[in-house]
Amino acid sequence: MKSVRKITILTPTFNRSANLKNLFSSLMNQTSKDFSWLIIDDGSTDDTKKVVSEFKLRQPKFSIAYIYKVNGGKHRAMNASHPYIKTDWVMVVDSDDLLVENAIEIITDYAKGWINDSNVGSLIFERSPERGAVPFVKFPDEISVNNRHRYFMDNKLSGDVLDVFKTDVFTSYPLPEFEGENFLSEGSLYYLISRKYKSVFYDVVLLFGDYVGDGLTKNVFKKRFESAKGFAFDSGMYIEEDTPLVFRFRKSLLFVAYGLISGAKLKSFLKTNWVVLLSLLPGMLLAKFITWIYRKGQ
Repeated sequence: MKSVRKITILTPTFNRSANLKNLFSSLMNQTSKDFSWLIIDDGSTDDTKKVVSEFKLRQPKFSIAYIYKVNGGKHRAMNASHPYIKTDWVMVVDSDDLLVENAIEIITDYAKGWINDSNVGSLIFERSPERGAVPFVKFPDEISVNNRHRYFMDNKLSGDVLDVFKTDVFTSYPLPEFEGENFLSEGSLYYLISRKYKSVFYDVVLLFGDYVGDGLTKNVFKKRFESAKGFAFDSGMYIEEDTPLVFRFRKSLLFVAYGLISGAKLKSFLKTNWVVLLSLLPGMLLAKFITWIYRKGQ
């Protein structure tokens, strides 16, 4: 029987040395040190490398690995992490996030019951903007084993959670990298995994932290426009029949609009499905409107 050795906390980061100090303190306070911290530095120009070296000098009871790469966006940093993850489980914890003190202890305890279940690919916990606050997404009290995509759709849930993946599942789904684009939603990863694996949902808050002002969510409209191929890819995953019709139509509009913005030919949409065909005209108008808004803001 395979046992849970450790969990990898994966932190892609870019010019966030100050935030990393707070996260490090959070990790030092964990009741269980049975984890590894893998930092993927996505081309930082601040003192991130020096700060991480100082962390190591404090000789924490968990391992710290630091990998530097040329800047390419968070999704590329996540892809670059794959060869360095040597544990059974992995979770992405951003530099501006903090873990509750017994997070690793709780995850390790729950993970033991699912490590040998080949149908389960991840454990999902709640997260909140700050300690003691209402979580972004509130799960029912009872533990649920479900398809992540359908679970969120059927229960009309929307918001941020903490995903803890089996490493072999996580590394089996590298996110696509489009030349010249540095942004791709992590939602693409969640959806791809949910097509094959189920997730276990726990009504427990293990992570807190709101978004900082210079984070990925700032100027998200600009990021989407400048990474139109990636956003079209992300939207296009939800146009199949396993998605509620209204949501599918909304995603089809975005799929067409950002596809056209990225340079796709109109005829390329004719081989998809009837929902996309109905979205062609409004999608074309939306593409023109998005382009106008973007250029107006330059």
